[in-house]
Amino acid sequence: MASRIVVVGASFGGLNAAYELKRLLGTDANVTVVAKSPDFLFIPSLIWVVPNRRAPGQISFPLGPALRRKGIAFSHATVTRFDPDQDLVETDGGTLAYDYLVIATGPSYDWERVPGLADGHANHWAICDLAHSMEAARGWIDLLQDPGPVVVGTTQASSHFVPDYEIALNVEWSLRRARIRDMVDVTFVTPEPHLGHFGIGGVGRSQRAIETMFRRRGITAITGVATEGVEPDRIRLSGGLSVPYKYAILTPPYRGVEAIRNSPGLGDEHGLIPVDDRLRHERFSNVYAVGVTVAVPPMDGTPVPINVPRTGWMSEGMGKTAAANIAAELRGAPLQERPFAEHRIQYLLDGGDTGLLVASERVFAPRRFEFVLGGPWVHWMKVGFERYYMTKMRWGLSRLP
Repeated sequence: MASRIVVVGASFGGLNAAYELKRLLGTDANVTVVAKSPDFLFIPSLIWVVPNRRAPGQISFPLGPALRRKGIAFSHATVTRFDPDQDLVETDGGTLAYDYLVIATGPSYDWERVPGLADGHANHWAICDLAHSMEAARGWIDLLQDPGPVVVGTTQASSHFVPDYEIALNVEWSLRRARIRDMVDVTFVTPEPHLGHFGIGGVGRSQRAIETMFRRRGITAITGVATEGVEPDRIRLSGGLSVPYKYAILTPPYRGVEAIRNSPGLGDEHGLIPVDDRLRHERFSNVYAVGVTVAVPPMDGTPVPINVPRTGWMSEGMGKTAAANIAAELRGAPLQERPFAEHRIQYLLDGGDTGLLVASERVFAPRRFEFVLGGPWVHWMKVGFERYYMTKMRWGLSRLP
């Protein structure tokens, strides 16, 4: 009898896990993907939605046809609760039973962590998902008509560093293209102790490289600060600092989705899921978690709390590891162990007309190799990667790198 495997979430981790499970197990598994959105979204390109360099249809495709081609069932539904004691997933469209579960929901956002961040002022946004990015794009059009100070930043306890650097650099580049750069001050605020820290202590010469890019672009950086409040015209920072703004993009901290928080015993106090080095839940051996929903301890020693990023690259690797371990368990083979620290780091940090390639063979130091390379070719490499990855996911080519 075929095993019932439910994958909740269909971004980098979940979609790769589903494709790999079907590839490895074939008719020995009935794989179902549950996702609240009917579309796959290439999240790294949200940075280009804000200055109107991408439309939604260019960075998404329908999940249903893509999954059906691979013999995978698709349920467009929102999960409301998990019952791991009974092996059930409860959704707004019904209840699914499973033999194995892969949780790849991604995060929700802790808007209440910073006073005023959730108030919905007409001039501050985030790029957490497509809806937020589209709102920020509409605000961008207004800014071009009536320029004023811009602030881009990451709040304390967040882990969303590289996309925020990209937004700051793309905003600055777009202001130059619009010939209004001299009318707009651009400020970047971050809880990182220095630029290029990324929540992992930095990679190679990342600090120097980003400091140089910011200096050449005239972007003012304020590091090592917490965001204490957002007002209609200024952002209050720790140490008594405040920054005026007319247009701001601020990223809140992540937390687990409501369905995990509604499921006692599944997640930690933040709704994130504790797993072992095999990506199995510490308590429920038939439950796996991948991507941003995995609980990872923050780095020690930063004056302002920050968290460790879980990138799309890492999430894909986790999804494939979880799939391989489920297949191995069903066939009585040894399971893979892959501690989080052993995941590779690879960032294509886009700056509008240039960028940085940041890479290392493991998340934390010490590392055998790490490097940072820059130039206009990085921008075009990211454009090419967007097209490659969209094709790869549309056709279920999960074996490709």
